Amino acid sequence: MTETSHQVTFNPLPPRRRKPGSVGTGTNVDVAIMVRGGGLLQPGHEGEVVVRGETVMHGYARNLAANEEAFINGWFRTGDLGILDRDGYLTVTGRGIDQSCR
Repeated sequence: MTETSHQVTFNPLPPRRRKPGSVGTGTNVDVAIMVRGGGLLQPGHEGEVVVRGETVMHGYARNLAANEEAFINGWFRTGDLGILDRDGYLTVTGRGIDQSCR
C-alpha cells in the first residue's frame, strides 16, 4: 500500500514460526481487525484490516473527505477483510472496499 510502509506484514523465516495461508505479523506497524463503526475485534473474528504506526501516512493533502473515510479512531482502513489469530498472524479473507470508488 502506498499509504503505509512497503511491507505491512511478513511471515517470518525459521527459526521463527511460519503459518501457511497467513500473511504474517505486522512489520513496524500495529495491525488489528475492526468492525464497521470503529470497534476492534478479538482474535478469530473477521472484519476490516486496519493499521497504524510511524510508517503509515497521517492523511491525504488537502482532502478532508478522503481522510474522514480512510481513518477511524487513529487507524488507517486498508479496505481488506481479514482475521487475526491469537499470535497476531493475519489471514486476508477478502476485499471490503472497492478502490475504484475511493
